[in-house]
Amino acid sequence: MSKIGLIGLTATFALLTGFGYASDKIGIACSESEGPGDTDIPPPTWSFVIDFDRGIATGSGGSSYSIDKRTEDSITLKGIRPNGDVTTIDIDRYSGWTSLETRHSDQVIKTRYFTCKQADPLF
Repeated sequence: MSKIGLIGLTATFALLTGFGYASDKIGIACSESEGPGDTDIPPPTWSFVIDFDRGIATGSGGSSYSIDKRTEDSITLKGIRPNGDVTTIDIDRYSGWTSLETRHSDQVIKTRYFTCKQADPLF
């Protein structure tokens, strides 16, 4: 086999296996499902990037979460604040339904629900 053929075969193999691609990241855009009672006020929005290679997610407010569990149906993220509060985020990969629960000393102090979808690519 010629050098050009070998280089072409190697490049094809690399593309098919994913070698050389950027890390496995997705951007998620969410809007709160249970917004304020006044319908003229849009519900809060939230976004984050999940980096599967590094096992972390970073929220639009700078918060950071680790990927706690990843299945075909869902992704669970977990973050611990400096004051000890633990936030767990469960994302249904098919419907986009997302729950965010914050606990302090095993007591739920906040629960919010979002509808999320993968953010549109820039290009």
